[in-house]
Amino acid sequence: MITLNPSQAAAKVRIPQVLQKEEGIILLGSAGMGKSFLLKDIIRSNIFSNVLVLAETNQAVNLLREDLGHTSATFKTICSALLYELERTLHGFQLVRRRAPDWSEFSVVILDEGSQVPKVRFAEIRQNARRLIISGDELQAPPVGEKESPAFNAPFRKVSLTIPMRNDSEIFQYLQKVRATIGNNKRFPQDYSQDTKVFEKGIKAELEAFNNGSAVILAYSEKGKRLSAVTDYNKLIKQELFGSSELPQVGERIVFKKPYIPFQDEAKEPKQNKDYPIFTNQRGIITDCTSHTIFFKNHRIPSWRADFSCLDYPGVKLHGYMPKDEHDPWFQAARTVAFASGKPAVKEFFGQWAHFQSSYAVNAYVSQGLSIPKVFVDYRDISACTQEDLLLRQKIFYVCVSRASEQLSVRV
Repeated sequence: MITLNPSQAAAKVRIPQVLQKEEGIILLGSAGMGKSFLLKDIIRSNIFSNVLVLAETNQAVNLLREDLGHTSATFKTICSALLYELERTLHGFQLVRRRAPDWSEFSVVILDEGSQVPKVRFAEIRQNARRLIISGDELQAPPVGEKESPAFNAPFRKVSLTIPMRNDSEIFQYLQKVRATIGNNKRFPQDYSQDTKVFEKGIKAELEAFNNGSAVILAYSEKGKRLSAVTDYNKLIKQELFGSSELPQVGERIVFKKPYIPFQDEAKEPKQNKDYPIFTNQRGIITDCTSHTIFFKNHRIPSWRADFSCLDYPGVKLHGYMPKDEHDPWFQAARTVAFASGKPAVKEFFGQWAHFQSSYAVNAYVSQGLSIPKVFVDYRDISACTQEDLLLRQKIFYVCVSRASEQLSVRV
């Protein structure tokens, strides 16, 4: 059984001492220092009663909930806890909130991956939390579109973890070198650097790892006019695995890009189902795929129906439609999603049109909070997309490197 190291043990004592007198505290530490391990130990120890645990994405929430067994703590995504809902608009859906949340029952709110929380959301969290524990790494990438992570500028005391839980690997040592370059003009260390030919050869040698989810490519550009590395890598892997890069395939690993909320059948229950939070960057595997025709506003839409197994919520299945021709004018309208609980009393859930794509390659921002055995980082693409912002480029690269647990390759 793994026990707390001296740095973690000291922080475990310090945190409740500070929160007896003050509104909040910030727990800092680089990747590998065991922040999540300490938070789980605090939750398991019942130091605080009625704890609300928040993170930006479902996958980050589930990583914290792992291995805890029965616990009285409540786990939610930030948007779900703040009672945001999706409202239909002419151009899709937007997040709205019709009433203020009531967190009075929670003595402490734990906010994990604080670097990812946008300024507006963090202000709402502070407004509603009685006492707040913020966990994160100051050198991780800030929220998309923002220059800094507002959570770390809160006027709270800070406690830092200084003893790593995993320091015996070469990747961890390399990560510390990369971290040391952030904020200065030093060139990042070249230990794992490869040219394009070697990098792509390495990707094709790990097709089985991509197929079972133990490998990922991290890049920055998706569907730009000049660069589209994430899209191109996904097409490459999909072509190698299935012989086609265009249509959905059984066994294909996918991710839903935009937030959406599953709803119960409005004829039976008009309220939003509370068992499922807003789904952001939800991962899944296509389990069935058949040709289908959708009729929408008197239009016939040739399409594929695909059933998805939800990776982060075992037993939950997603049913989606994808037109054969992505240029079809009714493409967005055809992307409908339904959920089934998998319980004996099966309930149908109806959601919104979902934007999904293959997940063999993802944007670096999406990877925050994950640990993946084999990571391929396209530094050339990251650099091309962040030419005017050296600090952002350094932080994004640091995020990418910190995802790898066993193998790392960097295209330069």
